[in-house]
Amino acid sequence: MIRKVERLILHVGYPKTGTTTLQSQIYPQLESCWFLGKRDESEQPERMFVHPVLAQARDLVNNANDLQVSVSQSAVLDGLAQLVEQAPHPLPPVAVLSLEGFTDPIVGTHLAQHKDLYMKARHLSQMFTGPRSPFESCDIFITIRRQEQMVPSYFAQSSHRGVSCGLHNGSWQHFLDMVVDGDPIGLGMYFEFDRVCSLYREFFGGRVHIAPIEGLFTAEPTAVQEACAQFFGVPLATLRPLLVDNTPKNARAQRVDRSMQYSSGWHTSGSVNLVRRIDNKLRGAAVLRNLAGSLEGFRQGIYSSRFSVTDAEESRLRARFAESNARLERAYGLELASLGYATSSATVGAANAAPPVAP
Repeated sequence: MIRKVERLILHVGYPKTGTTTLQSQIYPQLESCWFLGKRDESEQPERMFVHPVLAQARDLVNNANDLQVSVSQSAVLDGLAQLVEQAPHPLPPVAVLSLEGFTDPIVGTHLAQHKDLYMKARHLSQMFTGPRSPFESCDIFITIRRQEQMVPSYFAQSSHRGVSCGLHNGSWQHFLDMVVDGDPIGLGMYFEFDRVCSLYREFFGGRVHIAPIEGLFTAEPTAVQEACAQFFGVPLATLRPLLVDNTPKNARAQRVDRSMQYSSGWHTSGSVNLVRRIDNKLRGAAVLRNLAGSLEGFRQGIYSSRFSVTDAEESRLRARFAESNARLERAYGLELASLGYATSSATVGAANAAPPVAP
């Protein structure tokens, strides 16, 4: 008889919502949870996947088509069963796998085109649910962030990686236009949280939990923190100090006059990408890991490009997503407006003045 974990929690993103902090500082500290790790290019063992099959499943969900997934699905399920057979004794009641790329429209840095998020959600359900799955149940955890902060931070990261998958021309203005005005084939729908959450509800039923990070990483007790403690099955007294002590910072953003200025890290020329690859290898060397901050400062100072997000551009983003946020608020009983989200025309210009919090 196959050995099964009672519950798998899949943290599917969004990117730029404090996911690295959760992966490195929070999940490994939850004693009742078995953290399965994540793909980590810095090659730090404590953050790597605990079994190679997880890397295979990650690549299939992020990049493969229907045929490739159907051919590989049986081998992945066999590998997951092997993973659980090798799990600690007694078997932990909850396993946690965190991969923000599952809600990232342009995650594939080596691909010329992106993969549809609907197909990702469907393939994820094929990999981790069903009678052959070694997990009795599978819950989805989605962290979100106000779009006027998340979208430019996401663009900065994708530019840092030098990837656009043909969806934009590499400039902030074109990316912004594709998000705000590019429908029906633009990028805006990817950041309509209610639409993406509905995809996961279609494949995973009602087992979807939404956490706005503005109410998660805060010193003040919040309903978001309490709901997350219940969702993960850990005492609130255990979770809250971890969240308060590890509030993420946005290292690429700073306020300049009446705009936010972001560093996108790297230009996309071949010579700079070569330096970036060398730097990534150096950061993976154990003896140099402590120099990561210095290397990051060096490459941002020498090779970075910067762009500014004006108040008017922030207002465009708030107006674009107000209706979506209102639908999400109603569907999940969230209090997004109190956390600074635009949920109506009256809240479009009423952004919370707090600084960005996600890395």
